[in-house]
Amino acid sequence: MKKWIFLIQFIFLLVLSLPGSLLADQATIDQLKQQIDDHGSKIKALEQEITTYQNQLIEVGGKSKTLQNTITTLDLTRKKLTANINVTSNQISKTESTIHKLNLEIKDTEDKIGNREGSIGKSLQALSEARDTSLVENVLSSENLSTFWNSIDTRERVQEEIRKNLVDLKDLKKQLSDKKNEAETNKKNLVSYQNQLSAQKTIADANRKEKATLLTETKNTEANYQKLLAQKVAQKAAFEADMAKFGFGVRN
Repeated sequence: MKKWIFLIQFIFLLVLSLPGSLLADQATIDQLKQQIDDHGSKIKALEQEITTYQNQLIEVGGKSKTLQNTITTLDLTRKKLTANINVTSNQISKTESTIHKLNLEIKDTEDKIGNREGSIGKSLQALSEARDTSLVENVLSSENLSTFWNSIDTRERVQEEIRKNLVDLKDLKKQLSDKKNEAETNKKNLVSYQNQLSAQKTIADANRKEKATLLTETKNTEANYQKLLAQKVAQKAAFEADMAKFGFGVRN
């Protein structure tokens, strides 16, 4: 009787234990399936993030290239403006030297005009004195009448030459003054042009600085996206490796 009781108890315990083991195995399988499904969902989400970062990298890379091209163009513009400023500066210096030379020539011409006017004044005074002297006194003071008239003619010719020379000098002074005025106007225009070039260069320098800052920020953003992309790719690879351990491929 005791044997039967013991056997019944054993069978009962065995029956009780079998469903529990099967249920535990089934729970483990369900957990694994859930893990696989979770991994699959995470992989899909990571793939979407990876695609997003790749697209952002393409966009940022395009912006970076555009900014770099803009900076290169601005650098060339700044170099050209600098060269134009230097050329204009040399032109201004040349014009200033021309003005200085013209000033000296005008002064020299004015001195000559003063001398010629002085000579004409003396000549006119001498002729006036000669005419005020009586004919008899002039004849008596000269060796002969011919010498007297030759002296008068010579003085008149000299006076006429001085007058012509004076007219030429005044014309020369006017020409020099006109050239000086032209040179001063040219200098004024060159200085104005140089100021415009300097203003343009200042703007180009500011633009270049701004674009360089944007390029640095863009490159930093690009580096961050690359870092995030690498992290997401590594996470995706880790999930795929976990799924491979269970003998499952990536679910689409």
